[in-house]
Amino acid sequence: MGLSNRDRIGKALDELRDGLFPYISINLERNLGSSWYSELPLHQNNLKDIYVLLGLFMSHWKNIFKKLLSDSDRAYISEILEARNKWAHSEAMSSDDVDRYLDTAIRLCKNINAVEQSESIRRIREELRQQVFSERARHRTKYQPSIENKYRAGLRPWREVILPHKDVVNGTYQQAEFAANLDDVQRGIASIEYNDPIEFYRRTFITDGLKD
Repeated sequence: MGLSNRDRIGKALDELRDGLFPYISINLERNLGSSWYSELPLHQNNLKDIYVLLGLFMSHWKNIFKKLLSDSDRAYISEILEARNKWAHSEAMSSDDVDRYLDTAIRLCKNINAVEQSESIRRIREELRQQVFSERARHRTKYQPSIENKYRAGLRPWREVILPHKDVVNGTYQQAEFAANLDDVQRGIASIEYNDPIEFYRRTFITDGLKD
């Protein structure tokens, strides 16, 4: 049995955690000193939690990480945080959404030189895409023949069912018979097929709307 979308996001978050931890640790120590970890609030001292790492990244963006990365990377972190929150609350995620989150994680890993983790997440994304492709192929195989057979067996081309009016076939119709000049109708000077109600309704297909 293949992975669920939630499983894929969970595995990707684990890989991203393993890539972010050394990157964030090295740069915080370089800028804040070796005591940076001991000075963390209690709720931020679990560096095995991807949520904590993402929070540290965002809180130190302006003074540290902005100098090392681009604004796109900050947007990647925000999107990964969105994925993590959906995962943590067991929210439904479409395959398209998961594909986007995985792509974002791959890009972020590459930009922080987490090559191994980037490759692992890429494999998760490839497996997802293969599954989506297979499901869509099965769907096409299941429904396309039945639709084609339905049309072959039950429906004839409209040209074989409905014949145009004799005037249309002979080319003797007048354009005015197909479009009314409402100003002429209002003034009472329109041609008889529009000015005479009896003649108008004799020539007109009465739809339900027109009956109303």
